[in-house]
Amino acid sequence: MQLTPTNAWAAYRLGVGDVLEIAVVGSPDLRYKTAVNIDGEIVFPLIGSLKVIGLSLLEVRNALGSALSTKMVRMRAADTRDSVSAITPEEVLVNIVEYRPIYLDGDISKPGEQAYRPNMTVRQAISAAGGYDITRFRMSNPVLELVDLRSQYEVFRSEIIQKEARVARLQAELDSKATFELKILPQSSTESVPLPQVRNFEAELLNARKVDHDREKSYLNNAIKQADARLSTLNAQQQQEGEGVRLDVAEFERVKGLLDKGQGTVIRVTDARRALLLSSTRQLQTSALATQVEVQRDELSRRLQKLDDDRHMNIMNELQTTSMELDAARSRLRAAQEKIVYVGTVRSELVRGTGGNPEIVVFRMGADGEEQITAGQDMLLKPGDIVQITLKSEPSER
Repeated sequence: MQLTPTNAWAAYRLGVGDVLEIAVVGSPDLRYKTAVNIDGEIVFPLIGSLKVIGLSLLEVRNALGSALSTKMVRMRAADTRDSVSAITPEEVLVNIVEYRPIYLDGDISKPGEQAYRPNMTVRQAISAAGGYDITRFRMSNPVLELVDLRSQYEVFRSEIIQKEARVARLQAELDSKATFELKILPQSSTESVPLPQVRNFEAELLNARKVDHDREKSYLNNAIKQADARLSTLNAQQQQEGEGVRLDVAEFERVKGLLDKGQGTVIRVTDARRALLLSSTRQLQTSALATQVEVQRDELSRRLQKLDDDRHMNIMNELQTTSMELDAARSRLRAAQEKIVYVGTVRSELVRGTGGNPEIVVFRMGADGEEQITAGQDMLLKPGDIVQITLKSEPSER
């Protein structure tokens, strides 16, 4: 449809995306289509670019006529003869051949760009976009979707039960308790994991891990006691052997002194030296063995201390991880619950055959900037309008 400056749309203001057809009477070569570009300009032969954004068609025609009035072009007269003459403003024609589009967004079947037609209403634009879309989740079947969501909901509940039981068990381990209390929501009859089964499993695991830890701790304590007893025996043996070495040294000195006086024999000196060497060797062996046992005992004590430290650290790490997993499972449960409520509402609307009450807001560029207009379905649209459509669920009948 063409629009000239003489009809009802003469006051229309051009915007980016509008397509104009400009012609000069008597000059077929000067019929040209041009779109208002992003800079708000059009391009036309002989004059180049011209700023037209925000102007009416009459103002554009006057601007073109003024710019072309100094140009000489070949004109064709009524008798088909050509002549060269100047262009007068009255010979310039300006029409709109394509308006900038409108945009629809929200709860409609085909949101996006729509071609504008003069006197188009909101209702017509929605109809051209496929009508309202009450299935905002793009569900193939809200009834089946609701069944799937309820199944997910029960799975998430079961996961939360297991995580809460694990957290309670880990906290009991951390506090060195033999039992734990499990405070959770009442169980649904459709949950896949029975609550008593979860509680019994975690209780058995708590007991098994405690027994294993106590067994390892008892083993290390007994080993330390045995090392202490052996070390005590070796220390006593060291004292006896030290006394024996002292006596052997005294005996060796005595027989050596007799030999020096000519009253002893070499054989007796040799036997005394051999006895001293033997007792000294036994003392060194006992001392080395005692040192080895002491090192082993220190290692056992270190393992005993590390056993408790490692257990505490492992429980803390596992408790932190499980608590984070529990928070994530609770978030998924809340999301599933909200979806169930929403899809249930959508299903009810489908059963009643209604799409709810549409809330329509039109965003339009005016002289003072963007305007936000609350609209009805029979409101006339303008090129470039952005229409936001939101369906409001109808109140449930009680």
